[in-house]
Amino acid sequence: MQTEATAKAEEQVEEQIQSLQNLYRQQKEQNIQLQQRLDEMESLRQLETENQQLKQRIQDLENAVQQHPIKIIGVAE
Repeated sequence: MQTEATAKAEEQVEEQIQSLQNLYRQQKEQNIQLQQRLDEMESLRQLETENQQLKQRIQDLENAVQQHPIKIIGVAE
């Protein structure tokens, strides 16, 4: 009876270990996916910042052109 109880306890421990290993693998995979998503979001944030800077530069250039229009010589009117 003692041997049977010990075998049953060992079986349960093995099942728990397997379950925890599976959970660990799942968590690790989720962490990898989350890190990839964070990397993508950081890239998008950097692109948005660059886009805003470019929009401001375009606006500055448009304002400069309006303040100092360029006359094009030799163009048929």
